[in-house]
Amino acid sequence: MQFAISDTSNWQLATFFWAFCAAQVCSLPFRSKASYAVEEVELFSPFYTVQGSVVSNVDCYIQSGDVRECKGIGRLQPARVPGRKAEALDEMEVTFSSRPQFILFGDSITQRSFDISGWGASLANRYARKADVILRGYSGYNTRWALFMLDRLFPIGSSNPPLLVTVFFGANDAALPDRGSKRQHVPLSEYKDNLRRIVVHLKKVKVKHIVLIAPPPVDEEGRRVYARATYGENAEELPERTNQQTRLYAEAAESVARETRVISLNLWSVLQETTGWQKFLNDGLHLSHEGNQEVFRNLVGILDDPSLHPSLNWEALPWDYPEHCEIDYENLTKSLGAVLQN
Repeated sequence: MQFAISDTSNWQLATFFWAFCAAQVCSLPFRSKASYAVEEVELFSPFYTVQGSVVSNVDCYIQSGDVRECKGIGRLQPARVPGRKAEALDEMEVTFSSRPQFILFGDSITQRSFDISGWGASLANRYARKADVILRGYSGYNTRWALFMLDRLFPIGSSNPPLLVTVFFGANDAALPDRGSKRQHVPLSEYKDNLRRIVVHLKKVKVKHIVLIAPPPVDEEGRRVYARATYGENAEELPERTNQQTRLYAEAAESVARETRVISLNLWSVLQETTGWQKFLNDGLHLSHEGNQEVFRNLVGILDDPSLHPSLNWEALPWDYPEHCEIDYENLTKSLGAVLQN
């Protein structure tokens, strides 16, 4: 987008615009062109208001003289924030782009999150038309196996890196090395190193927000009941996971999050704050309906944090195309952009 500053004496305004916009982060392709006589524009992070429209997270620079060119993520939509608006010199032309991506990366607790009332499905419902919530859950996987997938799932140099990635491993890594799920076990020190490597890779991809989710507690009696119901006489007497062992892995995940300065959600601790926390698990390991909703509630609390930039708050993210009541039905191009010609 280009902004022609009508009064060259307003160089300070142009410089202020540049400083603000340069601080924003580009991650989605965005194209739009129009010229504006900028009078007074009140800035809002991560939005600014121009001719009744909001552009989010746009990276700007001074191209020449008093001409400003902006590229970055965003879509135009009718403003929902107060502000003084610029006067348009010509009609806006908009090419709408893809939505930001939230990628859920983890093991079976992530894979099952798209079940009915699952925490992933609830997240997708919450951000409908605002972000694409993408499932990358792999039942039975641990962090050792996850490392082999990073380059394909999160390619470095991508023009459209995710806005958010949740990393939710540990339940399998914490399996005991001398029992039925020993093939999934990853030693604690290696688990921590694997998480570091995952975070470093995601940062190279330029993921804006990373949330490390520590594994939930283990209800050992619930695991025994599940094993007997599933395997009958062949069920092992001792559970393949213990709550104490999982605690070490949850603390390790939280430690890596602090060390790498990313967000953490320690489910081992959070779920056990509730009396009768076993209700959050349906087989002693995986989340029940109540457990999924508790994870969703805690995750939304993190995403709504006003200190996050770019914002992940549902209200702050723009709609993908304007709401139907805001479409100019007499001039659809103005609201929806040009129709592609075959």
